[in-house]
Amino acid sequence: MTDFNFTENEKRAALYLVAECLDGMGGERPMDLEDDKFTWCHINVLVKAGWSKHEAAGTYGSLESKGALDIDHDTDYFAPDAWVDTIRDELYQWAESHWDEFEKSLSDLTDLYCLSASQFMRGGGGSRQEASMNNEKMNKVIEKAKAFCEENYSKGFDVFVECYDQKDWENEVVYDWYEKRVELGNKKEGDLMTWTEVRAKLKAFVKVHKSVKSEVAGKSRPIGGIDY
Repeated sequence: MTDFNFTENEKRAALYLVAECLDGMGGERPMDLEDDKFTWCHINVLVKAGWSKHEAAGTYGSLESKGALDIDHDTDYFAPDAWVDTIRDELYQWAESHWDEFEKSLSDLTDLYCLSASQFMRGGGGSRQEASMNNEKMNKVIEKAKAFCEENYSKGFDVFVECYDQKDWENEVVYDWYEKRVELGNKKEGDLMTWTEVRAKLKAFVKVHKSVKSEVAGKSRPIGGIDY
């Protein structure tokens, strides 16, 4: 069996893509794809699972570089109808030995969601007034971020202006599973970032974005046909 040497992020993404293939052909476990090669995949599977668009693009490209996917570089893989990429046989074969762990993680997330919803309905998750105040705080940070990106549009922040919708911004301004891997002190997943923290995060992404763009300059096609 192929050892892809995935990071935790890549492993999680790979399993979500395999799960989408199984959903498409009605299978229950990865090796069911052996008899029905319904192996088409789409980057939006990752976006719907919680990755932001730029995180999904980077992760999707990493999976290809490690031999897990075949990407059609002549197609904009963010296009809704662009189901032209495929997972490789080696990926679903690898996924079989990780499937029980993955299904348990999904079950744990469902249990956590139901518990949180139940607590909110009983008042244990905070009052409606507190929820409204939190939404107001989030929207203020988002508005500052949008204004900052508009002002710096020509300096590499155009990607946020052109590609981000409200859901993307809501994901961008809170600590998520990725930031949890970094030293956060007393921060926890789901906490709202300060405007200063969000600005630093945006600047860091643009710095990497420019670096990658310069690396691919002169090459035939960048990942997924998108100009990074």
